[in-house]
Amino acid sequence: MKIKYLIFLVLGILTMMPGCTTAEALGVENEWRLAHSGKGKQWETNAEIVFEPGDKCSLTIYKDASRGSFAYKVLVKDDTYDNYMIAIDTLDEGYTIEDLKAHTSPSVAPSFAHLKRYDVFDPGSTTFLGGSINIDEGELYFTCMVQGGDEHKIIDVIGSLKVH
Repeated sequence: MKIKYLIFLVLGILTMMPGCTTAEALGVENEWRLAHSGKGKQWETNAEIVFEPGDKCSLTIYKDASRGSFAYKVLVKDDTYDNYMIAIDTLDEGYTIEDLKAHTSPSVAPSFAHLKRYDVFDPGSTTFLGGSINIDEGELYFTCMVQGGDEHKIIDVIGSLKVH
């Protein structure tokens, strides 16, 4: 009789638990931050970048940036690597995102790119970054990189975010 009770108890607990996988639990914002950062919120967020398993990196643009002001969120919904990195660049006249994508070294920036920010994030983290940044009118490009063990690589180049 006790075994039946134990089985029903375990099944009841499993039924009441939220259906949440590990990947869903990583890089999740808390309610307070969700209420303050994002499109049309108190902390006007220009963009959101999400790292996901399988070396995926995506960009959602909420609004263009202003000269001298830029804010973005990063959600790392992965824990494969030790570090997740984003380099934010502007490009010399005549260069495009395709030129930036053709560059394969995560350690040395191409000569036609001008680094504006470089940020490093922990696995499974959620970060909001904002404030003053020296940006002229133009476009920002985001290079998503990962590092873990002996591996350090560029997984994607995404953009562009316009600066007015």
